[in-house]
Amino acid sequence: MKPQHELDLAKSVSMIALLESIGYKPKYSSAKETFFISPFRDERTASFSVDEKQNLWIDRGVTTKYDKGDSPIGFVKKYFNLSFPAAVEWLLKFNGEHHATVTIKQVENEPALQLLTVRNIKNPYLISYAQSRSISYTVLSKYCKEVVYKHTASNRIYTAIGFKNASDGYELRFNDFKACLGKKDITFIDNYQSDLLVFEGFFDFLSFIELDVHKFQANYLILNSVALLNRFDFSPVNAIYSYLDNDKGGREAYDKIKQLHQPKYIINASAWNFPNHKDLNEYLIWLNKREKPTD
Repeated sequence: MKPQHELDLAKSVSMIALLESIGYKPKYSSAKETFFISPFRDERTASFSVDEKQNLWIDRGVTTKYDKGDSPIGFVKKYFNLSFPAAVEWLLKFNGEHHATVTIKQVENEPALQLLTVRNIKNPYLISYAQSRSISYTVLSKYCKEVVYKHTASNRIYTAIGFKNASDGYELRFNDFKACLGKKDITFIDNYQSDLLVFEGFFDFLSFIELDVHKFQANYLILNSVALLNRFDFSPVNAIYSYLDNDKGGREAYDKIKQLHQPKYIINASAWNFPNHKDLNEYLIWLNKREKPTD
């Protein structure tokens, strides 16, 4: 059991600061309460209220007016799927920089990152980041998850966009943060087709989905690193469309596929479609900026 002074300290963490640190801004205020969009449900009208004086929260969309509310401990337990002691520890370490980028350092005999929970994407910071890279919520939510994990060296908790690979690991992205949680591997999406589209990273794959208005029928291979190219058996493939990066690594990987795997047809779609851009996501961002009307 935690000492009472630690429980009191955890309960004293501002609910407003806590919500804002994970991307939820106040929508409006009354005399006693501040209202937010619920972090636990999809809704248009803000029904998640915080009593700043008592530092208690109520999700009024699922509770009654007679409920007295819960403390920051209860919120952290529910939002991050933590035990009571772990939630208290999280709050004791809270400093308002929940989404700060961390340097990953391997701890001896312990993974650098520990998975806490995987859920549908609802964090507005993650959604906004994807939108800044021209990826819509529709595409993002179809292929990616919101991954909550602990950085074991610092014992701090973070949230990132996660893209699952063939070994049940997750490629993680958020702002400048880039890592793999679990075993590094390729991702193969089998649409039962003979043609194959190859991408280096999952944001390039998501960019293709955004651009694919004609719904081209093919299987998708996301390497997650060009170093993993030989983990896939290309022999049954009829034609390959390469969307690898327009850089030295991408060109070398394209040549390696040509030399070693010798498909019937291989097309360097990157060099053909966007020769002046590093990758497909950069090209998509450029297209959207060009097409955006000016004032």
